[in-house]
Amino acid sequence: MSVSILFLSDSNLSNPILYSQGFPLLMFLNEHKYKTFFAQIMHENVIDDNESKIIDKYKNQINFRKIILHHKFVPNIIDYFIFGTKNILKIIKKENIKIIHARSLFPGLIGLLVKLKYGSNIKLIYDNRGVYIDEGIMQGRWKKNGAKVRFLRFAEKLLIKKSDQVVVVSNQFKKLLVEKFGSVFVNKITVIANKTKVPTHFKVEKRSRFNNSNIFVYSGSAAKWQSIDKIFKLFCSIVKHIDNSTLKIVTYEKEPFINAMSKFPEIERNVSIVSSKFDNVINYLNKASCGILIRENNIINNVASPLKFGEYLAAGLPVLVSEGIGDTREIIEKYNVGVIVEQNDYETAIKKINNLLHKTDINQRCFEVAKKEFNQLDAFKAYKIIYDKLNYE
Repeated sequence: MSVSILFLSDSNLSNPILYSQGFPLLMFLNEHKYKTFFAQIMHENVIDDNESKIIDKYKNQINFRKIILHHKFVPNIIDYFIFGTKNILKIIKKENIKIIHARSLFPGLIGLLVKLKYGSNIKLIYDNRGVYIDEGIMQGRWKKNGAKVRFLRFAEKLLIKKSDQVVVVSNQFKKLLVEKFGSVFVNKITVIANKTKVPTHFKVEKRSRFNNSNIFVYSGSAAKWQSIDKIFKLFCSIVKHIDNSTLKIVTYEKEPFINAMSKFPEIERNVSIVSSKFDNVINYLNKASCGILIRENNIINNVASPLKFGEYLAAGLPVLVSEGIGDTREIIEKYNVGVIVEQNDYETAIKKINNLLHKTDINQRCFEVAKKEFNQLDAFKAYKIIYDKLNYE
């Protein structure tokens, strides 16, 4: 007999991480005795042009439920928690939901309200994808010591306490939570990094396929913590030290990159910016030489697990990466599949990556590391262990 589970999100269906991680997980669970429901809580003004296509693609494995917020005379956050929770409770009762999988903080807080009502009759997985409160402060949405932030930090601690299981994306994130909330919670925290589809086999091709050019690639968004200017500054140094170098930006939001590149006219002819849907990114990575992952050294990135890191490796690309990004240093130093940019010393890092690019086994080695450390199927199995444990408690 299947067990009904509810995956709760406040992202639109086109969110790349949700599309690449969340839906495939639910499909996997659907094949292993779980009946999967997906509920999103969205304001009526949010438009997702791809919503109907995505629902059609997954409707045979996932039961979609959309909760639309449209109360105009109350603050959005009150509308979210009161109206959102009310509708989630209806879904739980109607579909006999046994486990809630809350992805990110606000869905987690709705899960907390449900948990306070149902107690042990509902199991709650808090899938903590990042330091959401700190992201809000960094983006200027909230004041660091404001009342809203103080309340959210209190609520976050209660959520950690009441959840049956907490999932984080890096060992650094787990360490942070234990430091903040105490070692009493350590046994309920599981680390599951963002992982990717890794082919069964990797066809090793000589770098001559690129006509002796060095194609550096950045794949991802223009979010503030991605440090667009730093990417272009790094590439300015690359052009000076590695001949025949080009940079390809693969993104779904071109405009911020175009605007940023205008500040670096000296490299404009060496840079191309292309729009790409998630499914097509791998085609660009397969034609590159090296992946770029450059960010600020701050709390948001310290606990992160960038999906692109695993995607680069799965495409056989060594990675040029900033210090202080999640568990990337551990992987790079253990397997020699990239170079850490220490203290913004671009010149030293570029010399090291140039040497690494000339290693004849580098592409195969990167691929093998991706199979071992970033295979998405391993992540799904880790989630299933949590589900099975909660289901039989």
